[in-house]
Amino acid sequence: MPIAIVRIIVLGLFSLAFLALIISLLRREMDNVVRSLIFVLIFAGLFLYFQQTKMDRLTWNNLKKELGLAKPIYYNFIKEESRDKFRYTVRYIFPEPGPRLKLTIDPSGRYLHLDDIDEINQVLEYLGLKKVTHGAKELASITGSQLDINLYRWDDYPDGLLIVERAICRDKTTFNSYNCIQSISIIRGR
Repeated sequence: MPIAIVRIIVLGLFSLAFLALIISLLRREMDNVVRSLIFVLIFAGLFLYFQQTKMDRLTWNNLKKELGLAKPIYYNFIKEESRDKFRYTVRYIFPEPGPRLKLTIDPSGRYLHLDDIDEINQVLEYLGLKKVTHGAKELASITGSQLDINLYRWDDYPDGLLIVERAICRDKTTFNSYNCIQSISIIRGR
């Protein structure tokens, strides 16, 4: 959920708690005054926290990370760099098991799209790269070519052309299969 909406919700709850405090004071109900005051303080603290936070979306992972409760993440990867006359390419290859991807199936049932960008942004941040601002459709759904299955492309990425290749990974400790990132490529023109 976007943090701006969370601020509005918390501000509304703060207003209701403050209104309950005023009503309790006018009726001279001391037990309700104490309860209302506790809620006013809680919602005021939450509102101030969300005003100063650097999170752009409120998710459990972002909240755990912000509070320092998240486990440190480590990704095993190999970095390859290549140059030719016209472009410079950096490729990050992830051996199995690679970072997980949450994908959504399109209405035709043929393609998987990358709509949830939290996981890809987590990997990009780990690699020291800039985050993406939106999801991507599977490239094969755009080009119609079977060669583009498992590829996702961002033409508007700030550092050049970003291509993410997915694969099916198997976690040998739990015997689970899941969609994962096989490689991330950044192609910069000269």
